[in-house]
Amino acid sequence: MEGCYAYEDMQAFYDEAIGLLDAFLADTFADPAPVQPSEYIYVEEGATGVEPCTDPAGGFASYTDVSFEYCPTDQVVYVGQAQLWQFYTDAGDAGAVIGIAHEVGHHIQTVAGVLVSTAEDIIATENQADCVAGVFTAWADSQELLVYPDDLEDIDVLLALVASVEDEPNRDHGTLEERTDAFIGGFERGMEGCSEFFPATPLIPPG
Repeated sequence: MEGCYAYEDMQAFYDEAIGLLDAFLADTFADPAPVQPSEYIYVEEGATGVEPCTDPAGGFASYTDVSFEYCPTDQVVYVGQAQLWQFYTDAGDAGAVIGIAHEVGHHIQTVAGVLVSTAEDIIATENQADCVAGVFTAWADSQELLVYPDDLEDIDVLLALVASVEDEPNRDHGTLEERTDAFIGGFERGMEGCSEFFPATPLIPPG
């Protein structure tokens, strides 16, 4: 999918990515229905709306064309055209799809019942979502969907784009090293490896 889509084609790219993720969930879980987000919303340039999730100030969060997030309240993945295009152009097709897989990882956490009570927990949930993205990448590799080394380079670029700096005040995402280690853990050890972040609420597929 590298270089096949223009800015105005991001909806089609998003739909293609969703199809891959749905196939991954169907192959990974005995009952994929609960682990499929209730909806994938594509936010066109200039569009905006209100999510049922709250923002740090306590009000309802807004989604825009730069959104790239999951809301556990309505179990919806929100992806904005402008942000998706930035990931697609800066991190390539694989990087952009891995970003969406990360958000699906957050939904799997919601279904599993992962609870967050501390700042460290928040970082751990982000790293665990990267781990799930690694599981998805291993599945894509098993389906002969990866292009070497291009797609792996795309993923490296994406992780660098979204990583936090270790001494960043109030950081809520993992560092590049943490995110990379989590991703590799998922790629090599599957959902069982990702469950180690919160052992009391495993993400191991049923059945």
